[in-house]
Amino acid sequence: MPKVTSNSRGSRSLIPYKKESTKSNDLLLDILEKPDTEIEIISTYSLSGFIFKISNNGKSYIMKIVVISPEKEKLLTICMKNIPELVTYNVVRGMKIIKYQDKVTETQKQFVNEIQTQYFIYFESKKGSRNPICPKIVYNKIYDNELSKSFLDKMRNKIEDNKHISIDGYLYEYGKLTKKTVNSSLKINLFNSLTDELKKNKDYQLGIILMEEFENSITFEYYLKKKGQMEGPILSHIYSKIIYLFLIVRIINYDMHEGNILIKNDDVTLIDFGRIIKFIIQSNDDSNPFTENEKEYVNKLINDLIEEFFEINSLQPRKEQIDDDLKKKKKTNFIFKIMNIINLLFWIAI
Repeated sequence: MPKVTSNSRGSRSLIPYKKESTKSNDLLLDILEKPDTEIEIISTYSLSGFIFKISNNGKSYIMKIVVISPEKEKLLTICMKNIPELVTYNVVRGMKIIKYQDKVTETQKQFVNEIQTQYFIYFESKKGSRNPICPKIVYNKIYDNELSKSFLDKMRNKIEDNKHISIDGYLYEYGKLTKKTVNSSLKINLFNSLTDELKKNKDYQLGIILMEEFENSITFEYYLKKKGQMEGPILSHIYSKIIYLFLIVRIINYDMHEGNILIKNDDVTLIDFGRIIKFIIQSNDDSNPFTENEKEYVNKLINDLIEEFFEINSLQPRKEQIDDDLKKKKKTNFIFKIMNIINLLFWIAI
């Protein structure tokens, strides 16, 4: 497979990780081989990815695993039917109806675009000494078919040997699970299913993205399970990151869900940018459903919204002094206005 290079800031070359490279120094494989490494599943609900947290010696990373297929997306039918979190059972009039959540592969081009996008979002959003919207990528590789299966074996054996597995996702819905049963569930239903996909399709590969962890964070999904309700300004912080991503970085993430939002105290960071819409003029993104004229219109709209934002937050508004209650109401209305625009653009795109 040819070398794929990125022109985005902070990016690096991406080449398939050859089997013979296993003996060389490798950040991820080195971490997996350490006896005190812990593995935690964060989410299986991303459209194409599986999200984990890997911790060792006080340092932790977020890891996304993606199955890569040549030419076009394909359904991961084995995973869809064998991972409990992707199967819903409903009983209607005495009949058991099974619904599988779609799980798809990515093409190599999509995978490379995702890496480039996250690099771009990270560096754009941290300008001016701001906290970045997303974590920094520290490692990315495309493993060939054989090494992909070997990597899954290492993950499976790591859990099996050390019992270092906790859970931060939908497995909580299946009752009180001990570490042993969680380990068994992951080994049988996730790693084996992924391995079977690779065995069935010899041209499939794994794409791996490793990023710095938002220290001691939990997913928004687990936050809701733990708290039982929304507390404090969490929702406002989530809205602010989504709105900042749209207004300043000019990107909409349309695979956003509770498993792709990490929370620590009241701070928020976003992960997983495999499905996005860019409103950057001449971004050379042939997957964007909007024309250049439409993107120009949206960019004008964004500029108007930014002006409105500064007017609302100005200490000396143009027309009248706004009291605190009215100012708060204007901010709330502004937030929902932008969220409605984002939703509208999303529905137009699909």
